[in-house]
Amino acid sequence: MNIPTTHARAHYLVIGCVLCFTQSFLWVGPVFSEPSPDPIRRALLIGIGKYQELPRLPGSKNDMNLVHQVLQTRYGFAEKNIRIVRDEEATRENVLLALTQFVSEVGSRDVAYIHYSGHGSQVEDVSGDETGDELDETIVPYDGRTEGVPDITDDELEEILSKLKTNTAIVVLDSCHSGTATRGLEVRVRSVPRDTRVALYKQSMVRTRAIVPLASARYVLMSGAASHEEALDGPVDGRYHGFFTHSLFKSLQLADPDASASEVFAGAKRELKRIQNQFGRSSMPEPQLEASKSRLEQPLFMHNPSVAQTVGPAKAGETRRPWVSLMNQAKGKVVLSNAVALGGSVGSVWGIYPNGEADFNPGQAKAFARIVSTKGSHSLANVEPQGLSIPNGARAALLVSAPPSGRIPVRLRSVDQANHEWLQEALQQRLGEVEIVGEGTFARFVVDVKGKNLHVYSADAAKEIAALPASRSANSVDSLAQILTQSRNASSLLAMENPATRMTLDVRVVQVSDRGIAVVSDRMEAPAYRIRRAGSPRTLTNSLQLEISTDTDSYITIMDVDAEGIVNVLFPNPYTKKGFYPDGFIRANRSVLIPDSLRSGNRAGFHFDYANPAGVDTIRVFASTDRRLAEKIRQSVQPGRSGSMKVRRPITQLTSLRQELVGSLTRGLITVPDEPVSQLSQTPIHPNTSMMIQGQEFVEAKQEQYEEVSMGEPEPESGAGRNDFQAIPVQQHISDWTAASVTVLVGE
Repeated sequence: MNIPTTHARAHYLVIGCVLCFTQSFLWVGPVFSEPSPDPIRRALLIGIGKYQELPRLPGSKNDMNLVHQVLQTRYGFAEKNIRIVRDEEATRENVLLALTQFVSEVGSRDVAYIHYSGHGSQVEDVSGDETGDELDETIVPYDGRTEGVPDITDDELEEILSKLKTNTAIVVLDSCHSGTATRGLEVRVRSVPRDTRVALYKQSMVRTRAIVPLASARYVLMSGAASHEEALDGPVDGRYHGFFTHSLFKSLQLADPDASASEVFAGAKRELKRIQNQFGRSSMPEPQLEASKSRLEQPLFMHNPSVAQTVGPAKAGETRRPWVSLMNQAKGKVVLSNAVALGGSVGSVWGIYPNGEADFNPGQAKAFARIVSTKGSHSLANVEPQGLSIPNGARAALLVSAPPSGRIPVRLRSVDQANHEWLQEALQQRLGEVEIVGEGTFARFVVDVKGKNLHVYSADAAKEIAALPASRSANSVDSLAQILTQSRNASSLLAMENPATRMTLDVRVVQVSDRGIAVVSDRMEAPAYRIRRAGSPRTLTNSLQLEISTDTDSYITIMDVDAEGIVNVLFPNPYTKKGFYPDGFIRANRSVLIPDSLRSGNRAGFHFDYANPAGVDTIRVFASTDRRLAEKIRQSVQPGRSGSMKVRRPITQLTSLRQELVGSLTRGLITVPDEPVSQLSQTPIHPNTSMMIQGQEFVEAKQEQYEEVSMGEPEPESGAGRNDFQAIPVQQHISDWTAASVTVLVGE
């Protein structure tokens, strides 16, 4: 939205609050409890993934489940105070009714949270308040664009929200309004073209306006994109979500309970960048945060500031992590209720804690659960160590996310049958993990034949990655295999996360601004570099420099996946001078530059100069509290060389790295579904990767086959529901670690 005036900008602020939250829950109807004099946390979630006449958004349903689970289990929102309107229930009439009733229910001391996940759009302004682009922004209800049904305009929303009595309201908008983008192949925009039925809006025009000046606004507004950009809906870590909703609630899961709006928003941007890296996008929509200056630095879920001394930001029911309940099954298995929304995919590892646990320290886990199958929103897991008695009602929190699939889904479009079979066989000979998928199944890449070329597109069709000769030549297939290898290895590295971490790590790229001043980039656009030619001066356009900071004393490891898929350790490296952050150790709350300078003779003793190959580089920075774990992380990616593209290049080193990271959280008690790594010989550095201090040679790793177990009723047992754990020792302190990433574009 382009609204230049202060009043109009405040108007945008109010609207955004309505549109931000994206969760899909079953709406229970227009029955609400009486307003309470005691502070209550209340939420209204509006999620529309299935429209009567418009394209579907597959991520909205998952958005709703995620938001609901995090609000309820982490932030103390009682189930009875969460209202959900979704899909068929979310007609224009019902959405307006639900908003009106929600506003009337919220008391002056309550926290109000409103989340919208669905399509947005625009219509010609008929009220005369839009002095910029002369367009009203809208949200599109389930029955939107059917005969006689207008969208819900920002004027209508503002008129309702102006009646909120609380000073503490959060509004999240995961939709967009431009409606101009071409719909992608797998990643979809959450907007539809402008509504031209202006007469419908003149009939329902809101005449009463209640503008709230920005300086005194009560609302925190977060939205997934600027007014000229498109909020996105697509597959994230194996499940469809609104990218912004997923990122925001990933941040909310990890943030301190009293984290400010600014801190939560910064965490959401970090996760958006990780998604950007996974998809190989050169840019992402820029999320927006709006609130008064003082409100931005206050706890996001704080109660009314006037009663903060008696209420405070931390309320009964809040926990450090979101969690799920356990139900016992036969043969040492448990069901994790509603775990899929929080990442309960096959292969994920969860810590088990007593009923009532609120801290979820990984070192205090009583046992572990490894997910072996899922059914609907629930997950079935094996309990380890075996033979333990786990009471019903125990809680579980995610420790280790599921490993990414080693397979690379590719769709061959507009390829005749003969070439389809030849290309599939040639790719599988080189990579093995390629899976050719059809329409309706997620494809990481789409290969199209146009004329004499093979055109390779990313999943979101945002850009063409490569154009290769369509002839049946080894060079064409080798080039395509190289693209797939780089994507697979980068995705595997980016998937190595620690959901249980209590650390914060920030990594940014030092660049040169338009004025020639060195700055640290925080934009959602990948910085561009040029290959440094022999004799050329070293600058911030051909030599990488990172700014790194963490809130915990840490050992830093910097890794890189280059455009050929080679994984290297960049820092620490053999050229590091003595005294330059020995063992990669940096102090908490201090920003450091690595390397410290681009000048010759710098303290670091090395530079990150860019050489061939051109393309996308993914840089992943790990921070560990334990030096021994940091050493194991570095040793898991051993020196090597890429070799011929005709040789299959699986990801054993990255598999080894995941073993080390999982083991640091579970202390060896859990069976990790990875193959052991064979010893690799020392080999020369690959000649085309002068920036890379170390390379690696790939050998194949197998995928573990998980047992499929049907989920029945909980197994009857004596003493079910008790809070004690039989024969389960309390664990001790374990290493903490976290990771962050950046993507850079390397050109000729």
